[in-house]
Amino acid sequence: MKRFLLIALATLALALPTVNIVASQMGAKVTALNVARLLTESGWTVRDGAIDVLQPGGSKIYPVTLYFGQQYRIVAAGDEEAADVDVGIYYGPEAKFLAKDDDNSNVAVVTVTPGYTDQFYIKVVMARTKTGGPAYFNLQYASKPKG
Repeated sequence: MKRFLLIALATLALALPTVNIVASQMGAKVTALNVARLLTESGWTVRDGAIDVLQPGGSKIYPVTLYFGQQYRIVAAGDEEAADVDVGIYYGPEAKFLAKDDDNSNVAVVTVTPGYTDQFYIKVVMARTKTGGPAYFNLQYASKPKG
């Protein structure tokens, strides 16, 4: 009986981190659906998206081609564990930012209108989380004709 209890407790302990990860991914997916809906309702065409996880202070870079004559809205929204998510769009080897949102919010939004067609880079930073552990985020970018 004692052995059965130890096995049951060990199994439960191993399962708990998985439950937290799934909940976090679900939070990011729900946020992604809400962001896509809001962008679409505002006249934007959603172009791409990603759900990923970062440690506090970590960052991830996404290369994208942006086209002249289009306006872009980039949204990075954290899950329920994210306390501060930042996003920026930059170009070139010097990493010059066209725009960035680095306030203390778990949702970051930037809007850019490139002066030429080229490859740019979206940088997402998980500046801070509520628990000090990793947090998921949703990144989406959308476009509409400049006007």
